[in-house]
Amino acid sequence: MTILDALLLGLVQGITEFLPVSSTGHLILFQQVLGIGETGGLAFVAALHVATTIAVAFYFRKDLWVFIKSAWKFVTRAPMSQEEKDFCGAIIWGTVPALAFGLLLKDVLDSVDSSSKGGIIVAIGLLIGSLLMWYAERRAKQNAQLLPRPINQRIGFRIGIFQALALFPGMSRSGSTISGALLNGVSREQATRFAFILSFPILLGAGGVSLISLLMNPMEIGSFSPLIAGLIAALVSGLAAIHFLIRYLKTHTLSVFIWYRVALALLILFWVL
Repeated sequence: MTILDALLLGLVQGITEFLPVSSTGHLILFQQVLGIGETGGLAFVAALHVATTIAVAFYFRKDLWVFIKSAWKFVTRAPMSQEEKDFCGAIIWGTVPALAFGLLLKDVLDSVDSSSKGGIIVAIGLLIGSLLMWYAERRAKQNAQLLPRPINQRIGFRIGIFQALALFPGMSRSGSTISGALLNGVSREQATRFAFILSFPILLGAGGVSLISLLMNPMEIGSFSPLIAGLIAALVSGLAAIHFLIRYLKTHTLSVFIWYRVALALLILFWVL
C-alpha cells in the first residue's frame, strides 16, 4: 500500500464514519474500484478506527469524562445523581446490542465485507438505511410539538439496537443511531451528540483489536509510513466531520444525506448490474 492510498482511505474513513453515509460501504467501494484492499488488507482498514476513536474522545472529552466518573461511582457504589445514573446506564446498555450482534455474527459479517458482491450489498444497505432515516425524520416532524425525551437506560438500549444495524455494510452507524434516537422522541441535537458518544466503546474495541492484529502482522502494509499517514488523515477529517454534522443538524434535517445515499445506491446498482 502506498502513502497516497493510505491517505485516501484515511480521508474516506474519517469523513464517512461520522456523516450518515456509511464508512464501511464507502471503504468497500473504494477498495474495489481502486484495488487498494488487495494490498492493504482488512486489518489496515479496520485500524483506521483508532484514529476516529481518538477524534470522538477528543471532541467529546468532557462528556466522556463525566461517563468515566459516573461509571467509577457505580463500581465503587458511591452516591450518584439520577442524571449520572441515566447517562452512564444509557451508554452501557446502548453498547450491548452492537457488541452482542458483532460477536455472534462476526464470521457472517466478515464474509459479507469480503464478498465479490460487496457493491450490491452496500447498495442494499444504503437504500434500507435511507428508508430508516426518512421514516425517522417523518416521525420527528410529527412529534415536533412534544417535549424531547431524556435519554435514560431504557431509551439508551433501544437506541443501541439501531446502532447495531450499522454492522451491515451501507447502513451507517451515525445515521442508524440518530434515527433510533429520533424515533424514541429524543431531540435532534441531543440525538446527534449521543450517537457520537455511544460510538466510542465500539470504535475503541474494534480499533484496538485491529491495531494489535496489524502490529502482529506488519508485512500486510510493508512499512508503518502508510499506517501513520492513514491514521492522521482519518483523525483530522474525522474531527472536521463531527464538528460539521453537529452544527448542520441543529438547523437542518437528514434529507441531503438521504438523497445522497439513494443516488449512490442507484449508481452502484447501475455500475454493477
